[in-house]
Amino acid sequence: MRRFTHSLVVRFVVGLILAVLFVFPSSSASADTGVWNEDSATRYSNHWATYHDARYDFSVEYPSNWKILSRKDKAAGYGEVLVFELPQSSQQGIVPTQIVIGLHTIERDTEQDLVSWVKEYLKTSSVFSPSEVDIEEIRAFTLHDMPAVYVKRRSPLGVFQFVNIAYGKTIWFVWTNTEDESSTTIFWRMVRSFSLHENTPTTLREAFGTSFQPLPRRVEDDIPSTAPTMSTMSIEAPSTWRVPTPPGKTYPVNCGSRAHTGHAYFATDIALPEGTPVYAAHLGWGDFAGWNADGYGNLIKISTDRIYSRVYTSYYAHLRSFAVSPGQYVGTTGRIASSGNTGNTTGPHLHFHTRNASESVNLSPIHVFDENHRYPSGHGKCGEMHR
Repeated sequence: MRRFTHSLVVRFVVGLILAVLFVFPSSSASADTGVWNEDSATRYSNHWATYHDARYDFSVEYPSNWKILSRKDKAAGYGEVLVFELPQSSQQGIVPTQIVIGLHTIERDTEQDLVSWVKEYLKTSSVFSPSEVDIEEIRAFTLHDMPAVYVKRRSPLGVFQFVNIAYGKTIWFVWTNTEDESSTTIFWRMVRSFSLHENTPTTLREAFGTSFQPLPRRVEDDIPSTAPTMSTMSIEAPSTWRVPTPPGKTYPVNCGSRAHTGHAYFATDIALPEGTPVYAAHLGWGDFAGWNADGYGNLIKISTDRIYSRVYTSYYAHLRSFAVSPGQYVGTTGRIASSGNTGNTTGPHLHFHTRNASESVNLSPIHVFDENHRYPSGHGKCGEMHR
């Protein structure tokens, strides 16, 4: 009888231990991913679903009440992203809370340390000067046996968090434009659930097609590494340049964004509906076409050769997709991108500005930009553009 009673006690104790482990799982699984835990993730979203991407063969869990803005995946472009958006946040004039998943358009040598790749990429993709951007945290960890790097970064457009994940030569990113507790917890659960499968591409040519071949852009040695003091109105764009809008229509231009400061003082926000063709304003070389983690979303940089002893670099931001590759020489008659709604933005538009080193370039002379008295710093409609 005692032996039987003792056996029951042992079984009860073992069962109790197993129950505790089941209800309160070990924190080691989420130690690398910081704030994530099952209880808090459930508190902020009781209903989760799984998204499977048919083209790139990855899956991710997401809150079922969030909106999904899927990629269009048209053959004419590359670089589109998958967006999960908190519905309550997408009010008129307010930047919605988003979690974005995409594939970087620059590969990594598999021998290269991922942290060093991330730092190089951030430097290449940057729009702001080093003094305008702070890296609040950067750390490496392992996600499903894949190298990963977490970065929290602050720019004039806000605070952004993202994780880069290496798979073969490709680098995936999961990015968010929020740091509040609920969305950050959901972000980490999505990161932890992000899984790549058998048919996930390991090279960019597998992902974007054999015609995709990003070329190295030569480094201009006449752009100073230290930023001189900006003097407004000192540099004007050549009058031979054209506006980046497609021919046949007139598009309103808005000014007064909080991002239009420093070397972007003369920036314009052009009201292009999503998917509208975007053209280069001048002849030049594609320096960059990829995701900008500091709030501009999909971004293209195009630089000229020397004009009047200057090298101008133009920035085209919030794009949906790209039609040119880095290193490619582009003209003013071919489409370089499709306009979009990516990054920290309150709605579809094309952000366009030009700089020389760190000097902001006045766009008034370009053909045809009909500016009004609000350009460049007044709030609201500051002109129109048409080809």
